[in-house]
This record gives sequence, C-alpha cells and structure tokens, in this order.
Amino acid sequence: MDEIIYSANGGVGYHIDYVTDGTLYMILTSEEAGISYPGFTFIGWNTFPDGSGIHYVPGQLVTISFNLLLYAQWEPITPVVFYDANGGIGNFADITFAGPYTILTPDTVGIFRPDYAFIGWNTAPDGSGVFYVPGDVIIITADLTLYALWEPLRLVVFYDANGGIGSFADIAFFGSYTILAPDTIGIFRPDYVFIGWNTAPDGSGTFYVPGDVIFVTADLTLYAQWELIPAIYFQVIYHANGGIGSHIDVVPFGALYTVLTPEEAGISRIGFTFIGWNTAPDGSGITFAPGELITITGDLILYAQWEEHPECPPCPPCPPCPPCPPCPPCPPLPPCAPCPPLPPCPPCSCCGSGCSCNTPPCSCCRTCNSCKSTCSCQIRGCSKSGTRRLRVDR
Repeated sequence: MDEIIYSANGGVGYHIDYVTDGTLYMILTSEEAGISYPGFTFIGWNTFPDGSGIHYVPGQLVTISFNLLLYAQWEPITPVVFYDANGGIGNFADITFAGPYTILTPDTVGIFRPDYAFIGWNTAPDGSGVFYVPGDVIIITADLTLYALWEPLRLVVFYDANGGIGSFADIAFFGSYTILAPDTIGIFRPDYVFIGWNTAPDGSGTFYVPGDVIFVTADLTLYAQWELIPAIYFQVIYHANGGIGSHIDVVPFGALYTVLTPEEAGISRIGFTFIGWNTAPDGSGITFAPGELITITGDLILYAQWEEHPECPPCPPCPPCPPCPPCPPCPPLPPCAPCPPLPPCPPCSCCGSGCSCNTPPCSCCRTCNSCKSTCSCQIRGCSKSGTRRLRVDR
C-alpha cells in the first residue's frame, strides 16, 4: 500500500490518499485536498517545496509504485485596484498584493473633475455599491474597481439691498446661473426705482440685470443699484381773504399734510375772528380746520374765513387818583457848634484935628485928650460922643 501525501507548503490543510501499488491515480486539486493559502493562487504540485522537483498538475494520471509526497506550489495573488474617474478626468490601476489595502485619494491617482467636489469611492458607478473614503483599509482578494463619486460645487450668490430693505442668499452650483429680480427675493427701497445689480456697492463693478445668465465659479455678492424717483410737488397757498399776510407750502404728491393755524401762516385781520379755511373765498367750498390731516394730490388754495367782532361800548373814565399820604416829619437838626472868641479890639488912634477910630470889627468911642472935639467912631452904625460901646456881630 502506497501513500499519496499532499502538503500545503505554507498554506493551510493536509491530505493523504492510500492506494495499491501499481494503481493508476488522478492527482487532486487543492480544493479536493482541502488546502488553501490566502493571498496566493494555487499553480500546481511539486515533489520539492521550492518547485525544483517533478511537477504535477491536478487531474494528471500517474501509476503509483511508491510513496509520493506532493508540495503545493503557490503564486502571490496580485490583484489590481482600478480607480475610475466616473465622469471626471484621469484613470489609475494600482497593482497590489492580496491582503490589507489602503484606499488612495483622487489627488494621488491623478483623478479630478472640474467644477465638482470629490465625496468618495464606490464599487458601483451610481453609488449603489460599497462606499469607501480615502484612507479606508480593506482586504483585497481579487481585482477591484472603485468609481469616483462627485457632487457639483455649491456656491452662494448673496443679494445685498445696498440701502434698501431685505437681503437674500441663493445657493447655486458651479457653472451657469440666472440673475434674480429684486421683487422675487423680497428686496425693495421706498421712493427709489431698481435699475440693476452690480458687483460693487457704488456701481463701479460689473453690472447685471435680472435674467442675465452668468458663469459662477466662486461665491458672489450682488449689490442693488437704485435711482431716486423724481418727486412731483404741489403748492398749498394760504390766502388772507380780506386780512393781511400770506403763506405758501410746497408739498410732494401723496404726502400727508397738516393744515396750519392762521398764526403759523402769518395771517390776521383786525376786528375779525378766524373761524377756519375754505377752498372758496365765500366759504362755499370745502372747509378745513387747523391741524386737520389731508393728502396732497394737487395745488390747493385755502381762504381764511372771518367773523366780524361786535361793536364794543366806550370805556368808562378812569377814577381820580387818591391823595398822596403826608410826608413824615423831618428829623431834628443837630445843635450849632459854639462860636470862637473874638480877638480884642486894637487901640484907637487920633489924627489931625479930628479924632477918628475905625478898626473893624470893633466899635469903640472915647474922648481923645489930645483933641478938643469929641472923638467920634462910627463903625456899623454905632456912634456916640464920649461913650464907649462894643457890638459883636456873629
């Protein structure tokens, strides 16, 4: 009895067949012998482990006359990981070995797609297979095709009211884009008319109008461009209508206007009371009161309406003024200071035939012995012969 021994030779499994000497025998496959080697492909049997002996192949018929030891011969599996651009540009075939494999990036394999963002790899072109991202580690046992998955680049077109009201951010994709109208995105500006969009707030950039189709490759801000609506103005004329003064207000069309008082309009009339305004001088038109709010749609003349004052009776005469009260008594005067003493009289002098003494302020009369006649001194009305008198005047 002979033995046919199957060795895995690095793989896994083992098998022995027993046959009678001289029997015609068919060499088994690796599967029939229960032998395998992950990552390798079975290529036959050999009587030496390194394949330098006699080579046998599965299904081969041999006559057994001795024990036979067969070593499995293996060849490393070299699967190909094929990277498909799937609508992009470039393709790549990565020849590897069976076993762990790290998924590559599109940049590494030279694959790209203009205007699209890479989001991953998939075993099916439509993304319905197994999804992988670069850096994932998988086990390769056979050829594998990975399809790039793409997503259009998302951009933002931002609409700026630029002094108006509202704003809007529109999500767009790389490529063609149609400019929107301001009323469709809720942008407006009272008293202004929209004239277009511009890439600069002051209008110095690129100008667009709604409906223009542009090619966007990055985020874009569009600034609304406005033009002031010319206003239509009307006059509100205040007429004194017999009084004095006048006033004109210039008011835009549609404005809400407050009717003035006669004082605010600088209008008055002596002897009359103001009772309102009217669109007709005789009061037969539309009446308006001061402070009333009206909407101006055209020129308007307002005539003051007056009511005459009644005659006033003459004023009565004014009553006489009451007498003035008596003056208070004067305060007493202070006493006079004492007079200073008078100097003594100088002596009299006699001259010639007569005797005369006259030395103010003294009056002295005496008999001059040297004279025969009596000395007469007359000073301030004082005169008497032979008599001496003294008068002191203060």
